[in-house]
Parts: sequence; C-alpha cells; structure tokens
Amino acid sequence: MSLKKFFLLMIGITIVSLIYVQMQVTIYDLAYQGKAKEDQVLRLLDSNMQTTLTIARLKSARSLGDWFSKKNAEVDFVNQKNIIEVKAPSVNGESNRLAAIPKATKSTMNLLARFFTLRSIAEAQPVR
Repeated sequence: MSLKKFFLLMIGITIVSLIYVQMQVTIYDLAYQGKAKEDQVLRLLDSNMQTTLTIARLKSARSLGDWFSKKNAEVDFVNQKNIIEVKAPSVNGESNRLAAIPKATKSTMNLLARFFTLRSIAEAQPVR
C-alpha cells in the first residue's frame, strides 16, 4: 500500500468518524431538549392541578360563607327548615317529569337504550 492511499484512507476514516460523533452529539442534545420539555409539561400539569383545586376551594360553600360573613352581607342561607317539598299528582301513572317528554323522544330513548344495553357477556369456550 502506498503512502498516498494510506493517507486517503485515514482521511476518509476520520471524516466518517467525525460525522458519526456529530450524529451522536445531536442525539444527546435532542434527548436533553425532550427531557426539558417533559419537565416543563409536568410543572404545568402540577400548576394546573393546584389552580383547579384553588378554584374548587374558592367556589365551595364554606369559602362563600366566609366571604359573605366578612362582607357583612345580609344573605339568608337555606337550611332544612326553609326547604319546601311540593308534591304533584301523577298523570297516567307517570311522573310529571316523564309526562313532559314528548312521545317521539321516549321512543328514541328506548331505541338507544336497546342499542347500548349489554346482553350477555361472551364466555370463552375451550378449543378441542
């Protein structure tokens, strides 16, 4: 092998090695970027959960009661003594709520109920 072929071979191997190293560095860089994005998503999910819980706490009856009592607002809260139960007569053996639903809607509901009901669960049969 001549010296010229040897140097050309070494230059070729060096270029291929540099390209390989560059690809590996790019792979690691992309992995670090993906990990950073994943960490950011987890932080945002935690922040979202905390905000949701804070909103739920602020909307709770206790929080609203505290807010009204701090404002000295004259608001009457409902208790068991103030609840009035109204009984309505049934029409044709159906409650008023069901009687208010048109007949076409009832048949559609029955059709949907029949379509989505689970008949029986299939059982596995042994293969012989």
